[in-house]
Amino acid sequence: MQLALQNFKEALGDGIWLTFLEGKANTYEVDATSSLLQYKDMQIFRRLEEEGHSVELSWNKVTTLFNLARLLEQLHNTETASTLYRLILFKVFVCVCACASRHILLCILFY
Repeated sequence: MQLALQNFKEALGDGIWLTFLEGKANTYEVDATSSLLQYKDMQIFRRLEEEGHSVELSWNKVTTLFNLARLLEQLHNTETASTLYRLILFKVFVCVCACASRHILLCILFY
């Protein structure tokens, strides 16, 4: 499993995922009530961007990152796996919002 983890790191290269894998990302205190929502929280990525971390994820790395998260689940590292899954969803959501904004703008300009 450790060899597979190392291969994933090499395939992905530098990125925010290394911060999570190495446990260097700031953790934010969450009260018991909020902990239920922790796995839906996307604010961590906005906070990381505010702290100067690059939260970029190119499309050719999505599958590899997803498979890495699956490996982490097998290693019982569910918190990091969940964070990587949420990173993928965050980037998809940002892309969808950007595309929708462009579409709305084009509709306003040309109609």
